[in-house]
Amino acid sequence: MKGVFILPEKKNIEVLWNSPETDDANEDKKIRVAAYCRISPGTNDQNINSLENQISYYTRYIRDNESYGMVGVYYDKNVSGATIDKRPGLKRLLRHCEEQRIDMIITKSISRLSRNSKDLLEMVDRLSSLGITIVFEKENIDTSKMKNKFYLTTLAAIYQEEIRAVSDNIKWGYEKRILKGKPIFTVIFGYNVIPNTARSAVTINEREAAVIREVFDLFISGVSMSGIAKMLRERRTKCKHGKEAWSSSDIGRILRNQAYTGDKVTHNLVSDFISKSYKKNTGQAKQFLIENSHPAIISKETFQKAQEILNKKRTIIAIIS
Repeated sequence: MKGVFILPEKKNIEVLWNSPETDDANEDKKIRVAAYCRISPGTNDQNINSLENQISYYTRYIRDNESYGMVGVYYDKNVSGATIDKRPGLKRLLRHCEEQRIDMIITKSISRLSRNSKDLLEMVDRLSSLGITIVFEKENIDTSKMKNKFYLTTLAAIYQEEIRAVSDNIKWGYEKRILKGKPIFTVIFGYNVIPNTARSAVTINEREAAVIREVFDLFISGVSMSGIAKMLRERRTKCKHGKEAWSSSDIGRILRNQAYTGDKVTHNLVSDFISKSYKKNTGQAKQFLIENSHPAIISKETFQKAQEILNKKRTIIAIIS
């Protein structure tokens, strides 16, 4: 296609450029315009069509305006607007702004650019300092014509609150399932997760379960975590995802995982609704113990013996340090 440069698909972004053959003296007088599009996680055919329509719309819109010079259409797909970190399209756009390649950005709405009010306002301030205008079509906002940022700040806060509400609803639904004794299982070595619309369930993966039992038996008999990891590497035992790179920390996670007794402890980790990052739950959220929620791989007695040894080792390390 003449005048189009398409990055490799694995980059997850396409940027459409003007053909050098169309450049002329008048191009220097035009406003250099870029567009930004984003579709949220959960891509389906409808979302893909929406993205294609947005790209097509902005390409025509910019090229049909005689005062505009087409820079590109940048996009991200299957990503949340809560953070910039995992959005290569947006980061590339901002880098090109820093390089002074762009005069104006057009996007469908504030929520397409960012649902994080802090990120959004910092972005607007930085781009304004570079002399770059952002046009939000849905809200009819042109940052070059804003007398103050109150309206923008209010809308940004509303969009961020929408994310919080969705996150709270998900957590509420999760807690209701837990109170009914229906935990949600994610990928766990030793089990096969069986997704179901009513509830998630697990069955024992016998090959992996044999490794779990051996790890507990060796540790209780006196073999160190590093020694067990070395043995598994030498034997070329595969982890859940097919790798053979066992470490002491991998063995430690197995030994501390109460799920292998058939009991499920919930909320070991808590997430931040903006960054989507997870950290250890140290009291931020309620935890529940659901007994006999799934098939056990080891006995509760075996698990308890392992915990006693781990606690003794932890006490010795604390005394030494």
